[in-house]
Amino acid sequence: MQSIQLSNETEVHINEPRVLQTAIFAMGYMGLEIETELSISFIDIDQMRQLNLDYMQEDAPTDVLAFPMDELKPAAPGQRAEVGILGDLVFSPHYIKNQAESQNAEFEDELDLLVVHGVLHCLGFDHQEETEHKEMFDLQAEILEALAEYRLGESVE
Repeated sequence: MQSIQLSNETEVHINEPRVLQTAIFAMGYMGLEIETELSISFIDIDQMRQLNLDYMQEDAPTDVLAFPMDELKPAAPGQRAEVGILGDLVFSPHYIKNQAESQNAEFEDELDLLVVHGVLHCLGFDHQEETEHKEMFDLQAEILEALAEYRLGESVE
């Protein structure tokens, strides 16, 4: 199993097993080795605003920030990626709850999307340019669809 550290510094209930499952699934989908490390943290909205200001020069909270560590890359088809530290994902559950409500989405579904999104960012994917945006969001949708099918298969058994 991947080495994933998860901490929740907020009072918001996080379905930790689901978050871990989503991260493990996304990492495996991208061909990362089982020993790959990832840190996931949930912080309050003021801390997120400060991190966003410090690292992205944006004075506003956001849903997720990704901090890649070893600059790991996805594995080529039929290959496995190198082992290392993928990075840190930091989430603001308060922000995510508001975002989900405004989009008529479930909190846990929004969190699934953002975990996958963060994993992809740690692997070097970005969405600044139009072609990058399409590639990243198509891959994100592909992973989420595969995850939904996996979970459906789990619930049938």
